[in-house]
Amino acid sequence: MGILKLLTADVTITRRTVDGTDEYGNPEPAETVATTVGYAEQSTAYDDRAERSTEEWRVFLPAGTAVDAGDRVTIYELELELTGPPHPVHNPRIGAVSHVEVAGRQVT
Repeated sequence: MGILKLLTADVTITRRTVDGTDEYGNPEPAETVATTVGYAEQSTAYDDRAERSTEEWRVFLPAGTAVDAGDRVTIYELELELTGPPHPVHNPRIGAVSHVEVAGRQVT
């Protein structure tokens, strides 16, 4: 089964950008929200000595989806903060990017 058949879950992407500056010269954050479909799987989960748990996920999105580190993705009722740059996956059989993969950490 190809990865594209797994991209069935509803995904909300919240992108954070800078939209000018305030009267003191500080950056003014702005958010844009987009929706798409996707798939996510847990890659690691662990507890540290402070009794905090961390879950890391791999998120799969359609080719051309605009995401970057620091963006937030909601999928399967999980809120994930993306922790790395997106990786466009090239499929040599079709000679094009088939999907985008990006790492995320559950936000608690």
